[in-house]
Amino acid sequence: MVWEKALNSIKAEIDKQGYYRWTESYQRFKETFKIEAKQRAPQYLSIDFWSQQRKELTDNGLYVIRFGMGNFIIFSENEFPRPYTDLKTTNAEEIQAREVASLPILRKAFSVINSDEKSAENTLVELLTFYDVYTSLVQLIDGSNRYYIGPRGGMTSSFDVYLQRKNASLEKFRYRGQVELDYTI
Repeated sequence: MVWEKALNSIKAEIDKQGYYRWTESYQRFKETFKIEAKQRAPQYLSIDFWSQQRKELTDNGLYVIRFGMGNFIIFSENEFPRPYTDLKTTNAEEIQAREVASLPILRKAFSVINSDEKSAENTLVELLTFYDVYTSLVQLIDGSNRYYIGPRGGMTSSFDVYLQRKNASLEKFRYRGQVELDYTI
């Protein structure tokens, strides 16, 4: 269990203010609390879905959110409700993937991908373009066929993040760090 050793030390602060904020690197956190985490920081901090939260956190009514540069906050669900969307897929519509003939360079590039290996996210974004999935998705949503692929790559940014407490008051936190720019609209 990755977080257990630290939880005893930080529980009082979480109980008092509803969260515990770590403002140094994850590596320093591991050293401070003598944690034996074998994977890199993103495996423990870059959580996309509730199901990826570590069991030792959720069993204690806690969850972690990364705030850049190795910083993170462990929140109490008693004070801050889950900020995750629970997407239901039972009524999902199937999108027919079709190769776009006008993209021969992508066809050549994708011919060397080993589908058994986990591909990089940016590669998968391009694969969705190659199979015309975005056009199909936009047509399902609003009937048009226009979409935009945003800028790519990492960028350092700083911005405010607001989480709502159960009493409806807002708490402001500051994110400072790397942001991924590979979103498609």
